[in-house]
Amino acid sequence: MVIPNLVLAVVFLALGGYTHKKPLACIISGLSLYIIVLILFFIDNPASLAYGVIVKIVIIGIKSAIEIEKIKKEHNIA
Repeated sequence: MVIPNLVLAVVFLALGGYTHKKPLACIISGLSLYIIVLILFFIDNPASLAYGVIVKIVIIGIKSAIEIEKIKKEHNIA
């Protein structure tokens, strides 16, 4: 199970490195690959979907908090 994860990591890193040339294509490709992997993990273990949702909610919350702080700083709001 380690080798497929390493291959995925390399693909995601390659897409990330190529985003400065073709950002939309890389983002769509990466997101599509991520969704396919989630679906395959769900087929293998349905409980993995619940874990993934919890992690995604936490990540979205952190990103939102960072964005709020950035907006506050830009508009000089305490």
